[in-house]
Amino acid sequence: MVTISISLPDKMMEWVKTQAADGRYADSSDLMRDLIRKEQDTTDKIATLRAQFLEGRSSPSRTVNRDELLASIKNRPGVPHGMAAERPFRNVVNFDRVCQYW
Repeated sequence: MVTISISLPDKMMEWVKTQAADGRYADSSDLMRDLIRKEQDTTDKIATLRAQFLEGRSSPSRTVNRDELLASIKNRPGVPHGMAAERPFRNVVNFDRVCQYW
């Protein structure tokens, strides 16, 4: 394990000390390791989402009619019956335009 030294403003250092004193972390090093792990996880998730977005953006678009869209929602695993029933898009002003990009 490598040791590093960082400089923090007084207000941040107080927060670090409070987190360790509350018993949530063993010490300030434990807190810093946890923060870095969380940042790594967030960065990985953002990279995955960005890649999925770019993949979807580069794929050919298709037009879906209202009945196809509702059928695909109703047949999705984990969607409770009735959730996609009558008007799942009642707040959408132009349903056909939404389907165009689905």
